[in-house]
Amino acid sequence: MASDLRVEPRHRTLIEEIGSGIVAGHAFVFVTPDFLAAPTVERVLSILGYEPEGMTRIYSLLSGAPFHFPGGSIVLRHPPRVDLCVLACDKAVYRFEAEEIRAFLFDPRRTRTEVTLEVLRKDHLVRQVRRSLDDVGLLACRFRELPPGSYRLRLAEGEAETSFQVVASAFEVLEATIDEVSCSEGNFEATLHLRAFHEPISGAVTAELLDRRGKVVASTQLEADPLGEARISFFLAGSPPHHLRVQVCDDPRKVTQVRLPAPFVEADHSGLPVNLLGRAVRAFPPGSGTQEEGPVIRGFRFVTGISGSTPLFVEEPIATAVEVVAAEGVEHLQIVSFDPYAQELKVEEHHDVRAGTRFPIPVSRPFGLVTMGAFIGGRCWEGWALGVPPATFSLEIDHPQQAHPGERVELRVRTPQPPEGTCTVWLMVREATLGPTGSLDHELTERIRQTWLRLADTPIGYQDRGIAHLLRLQEREPDTEHLSETDTFRGEDPLIDTAMARARVLYAGTFPLTGEKRVTLDLPRQPATWEVHAVAFARDDWAIAQGRIAATPPLWAWLDVPETVGEGDEVRVDCHIVSTQGGRTCEISGTLDGQPLVFLHRGLPLSSGASL
Repeated sequence: MASDLRVEPRHRTLIEEIGSGIVAGHAFVFVTPDFLAAPTVERVLSILGYEPEGMTRIYSLLSGAPFHFPGGSIVLRHPPRVDLCVLACDKAVYRFEAEEIRAFLFDPRRTRTEVTLEVLRKDHLVRQVRRSLDDVGLLACRFRELPPGSYRLRLAEGEAETSFQVVASAFEVLEATIDEVSCSEGNFEATLHLRAFHEPISGAVTAELLDRRGKVVASTQLEADPLGEARISFFLAGSPPHHLRVQVCDDPRKVTQVRLPAPFVEADHSGLPVNLLGRAVRAFPPGSGTQEEGPVIRGFRFVTGISGSTPLFVEEPIATAVEVVAAEGVEHLQIVSFDPYAQELKVEEHHDVRAGTRFPIPVSRPFGLVTMGAFIGGRCWEGWALGVPPATFSLEIDHPQQAHPGERVELRVRTPQPPEGTCTVWLMVREATLGPTGSLDHELTERIRQTWLRLADTPIGYQDRGIAHLLRLQEREPDTEHLSETDTFRGEDPLIDTAMARARVLYAGTFPLTGEKRVTLDLPRQPATWEVHAVAFARDDWAIAQGRIAATPPLWAWLDVPETVGEGDEVRVDCHIVSTQGGRTCEISGTLDGQPLVFLHRGLPLSSGASL
């Protein structure tokens, strides 16, 4: 909740005269006794015969109403707002392979209302669909027969927007993805996966590291194994964000680039600070830097800890009611609970608060903002906390963790504690190599992360900024209100960011859930690892469940056979054998025109039983 206050002066002399008598914080305006001592203010009050009720006043700016004072007013330009409207879709499809784009929209504040989804190409509207959201605000739709090109998909009634691409051919498109990322002091290491038309690319490839301006800062040549995997290592020189350009040496047409993830910071600072007033709560994605500690709420794992000693702190932030505790005596306290959805607030005013006094403040779902402004020891204090009510239900997925390629598997989706009212589940089973882009649970947690980061960007504690100081800071800001807007043409993107390319999707859809739902899937015959993503939506609440199915046999092999050979030429057949279990023995045999073949390994013949 970064401070974005604006002073609208009507009389600069009065502003300079009252000086620091009015202190502007991040969410409050504090009227101190120095304000009443200003000669002009004292004279006006004596003429009006007005006697102020106390020597201090606290005004909350979260309502959006300006605070008026002699000589001007103060207004919060951008009140904190939470918008959980999420739009996700397939990021790239091949025109000849899949002629439809699947899109999913979730908006908990537009249940049972009609919305319009628009497809744009070069900022021109090419497709428009109007549908109704269900009882929990979920919508699934498909777009068919789109010509090749780059598109934007947006919600006409909101700010939700995403993009996708339709590609004419996949044979010249190289798909590159990155996982198993580690970054320490600028040294970036990761595993690179290369594919073309869902088949692994092996052999020599060139990898170039690009900085933000597209300048090559490092280059290396890698050797991808038969599974299309290679380990990369770079020092992240230049300014971020960085991109990795990959090109196959034997076929220069196969070239792509992928954006590298942002370098990670230390684990103890990687969480999202939810409450910074005395007691800290950090939210991590499940299993990231938390050693599996803390409860999982709506896809995040919460870890609590003490951040420092302040006159006010918050206990039990993960509860239906946040408890504000006064660690010492407080002369004047104002607590404002704010609903970022409805833009409504409730104000509590307290005077002469004793040390140890507790104030339970109910918060709205899925989370509410609680701000506190106080006069303590003659100084102005303010702070905030996010109250996170626990989810009213949970979601579980039962599925085999290991399976054979081509096997039929069954998924059981259930809620041990069904929520009240309607519950709709979004389920996707997709190949794991291309990451979580396009999954609704990923987009939802990213939206929550961005909301917390905006609210967390707030220094709190003692405030002493007077209006005159705030006005001087404002005068130094560049004037952006009178800049002329120019239309810019955005052409086609020549390269596909294949980190967002579409993987094979076995299942993607929505269904109502009352107790348990069974979904049967036939796994493809190729070895792969499949991610299971599920989100159960209820009224103002949701639960997330994830899993993985490793469809990898203990031993598999494939042959690279030349399509044509000349008469009398030597026939060379490459046999690739991969084993996931060391020490396994396999039989290698083959015939050509009825004659047995001899298999060589490093120039030496293999026996009938080869140990892997």
